[in-house]
Amino acid sequence: MNSTHPSPTIRISQEEYRLIQQLRDRKPAQNPPTAPFKLGDRIADRVASIIGFKIACIRTFSPILQESLGNLT
Repeated sequence: MNSTHPSPTIRISQEEYRLIQQLRDRKPAQNPPTAPFKLGDRIADRVASIIGFKIACIRTFSPILQESLGNLT
């Protein structure tokens, strides 16, 4: 016996349908970024990541250091 299952009905709004059509028109997988990052962009990203990491460390360890230094006085 061969049983077939009906496909589920999907309901989307007109706005959702329009957005899907716009995405299909763009075909992002077939349109890669045109220009690679420039050297200055890569350096700026690296500096920002290092500074962000240092700020996070300072915020994390500052109370611990203040407590340790307070015990020395």
